[in-house]
Amino acid sequence: MTTVAEVKRWTKGILAEHPDLVLEKRDLYLLPLRHIYRAIEFLGSSQRTFPTPAGRFGVLFAPPSVPMSHSNGFYLQVGHSTDPLFQELLESETRKALEGGLRRLHSIEAFYELTLEDNLIWRVLCTGLSWSPMLQATVLAALGKFPEARQVTMAYIEQADEAGLRAVLASGQALQAKRPRSSDAYYDIKYATAFLQRLSDIRLLDERVRDGDHSGLAALLHQWEQDRVRQLGVEHLWEATPFPLERDL
Repeated sequence: MTTVAEVKRWTKGILAEHPDLVLEKRDLYLLPLRHIYRAIEFLGSSQRTFPTPAGRFGVLFAPPSVPMSHSNGFYLQVGHSTDPLFQELLESETRKALEGGLRRLHSIEAFYELTLEDNLIWRVLCTGLSWSPMLQATVLAALGKFPEARQVTMAYIEQADEAGLRAVLASGQALQAKRPRSSDAYYDIKYATAFLQRLSDIRLLDERVRDGDHSGLAALLHQWEQDRVRQLGVEHLWEATPFPLERDL
C-alpha cells in the first residue's frame, strides 16, 4: 500500500510548483477550501509500486446522510512508481487535473454550471447533479434557487417508500433479535436506516425552502458543512464563507 512517506516524496516538486496545494497525509487539497472539496487523493492499492491517485471533488455542505465517499472524480494514469518516467508523468497528470477541471470548481456557482449535465466534466459518468437528488436539491438551495430546489425535494419525498423502508427496518430488527449475527438482518437495517435518514434530511431542507427561510436554511447548510469538514479532519484548511443565498440577507 502507498505510504504517507512515499506520497510526501512524490509530491515535493508538485507542492513547490503549485502554492495553492497542501498535502494532508495522502491527500493533496486545492485551496481555498470553502464550499467545494477539491483534491488529489492517493488511494490504496494492492500493489505497493502501483499508486492510484485520483482527482476528487464534492459538496462540503452535503446532507449528513450522503456518504463521505459520495464524491466525483477520475483516476490519474501514472503507472508504477518504479517506472523511469513516473515522477514526470505524475506531475504532468496533476497539472492536467488542476487546469482541466479542479481549478474551475472554485465556487458553488461554478460547480453548478459545470455539473448541469452528466459527462460534462472530463466526460466522466455521473459528474452531473441530476443523478443525485440529495446533492442537486442542496446545491440549488444554497444558490437561492428555491423553486427549482423545491421541485427536486418534493419529487424525492413523493417517490420515497417510507412505509416500505420502515417495514424492512422492523423486519431486520426482529430478525436480529432472534439471530444477532445474521448478515441479512444487518444489511436490511443498514439499508433502511440509510434511506430513512436521507428522507429526513431532504424533508428538513424542503421545510426551509418551502417557507423561504433564508436564515434558517443558511444555518442548516453551515452546520452540515462544518460537520463534514470535521469528519475530513481539515478544519485548519477550511474557510467558512457565506452561501450565495445569504448575499441579499
